[in-house]
Amino acid sequence: MVDILGRSGKLHEAEELVKNMPMKPNSMVWLALLSACRVHSNVDAAERAAKSIFSLDPHCSAAYVLLSNLYASADEQKEEMLWCHSERLAIGFALISSVEGSGITVMKNLRVCGDCHEVIKLISGVVGREIVVRDSGRFHHFKNGVCSCSDYW
Repeated sequence: MVDILGRSGKLHEAEELVKNMPMKPNSMVWLALLSACRVHSNVDAAERAAKSIFSLDPHCSAAYVLLSNLYASADEQKEEMLWCHSERLAIGFALISSVEGSGITVMKNLRVCGDCHEVIKLISGVVGREIVVRDSGRFHHFKNGVCSCSDYW
């Protein structure tokens, strides 16, 4: 159940389930939560899960690897996202050069990353414009802060 909740992004619910289990959770239960934290880039919950794992099994190499990968991903990804993601630049340019209220369409040959997806949702809600982004897999229609893919792409 922890794995199912974690995979669906419900990390808070998964962590609460682990904390409120009738029996003491073992390191495998905490590893399922840690793995979900890595997938969804939740450093705070990952650190809590890792602390619990290390108290149960201080030599658990999987926990060290997952936590290390999460940290590396969060330092590198944020820096990369701020400089390299052209869809943000394209949307910014469209906002200043197009008629207010008109739609914006962006085409790209790579998949939209999670951070850009969140930013575009926010932008569509703030400026009140429909933004369509075509990535390598599908069309994302952003309107009023919501994406047509329901955050599952």
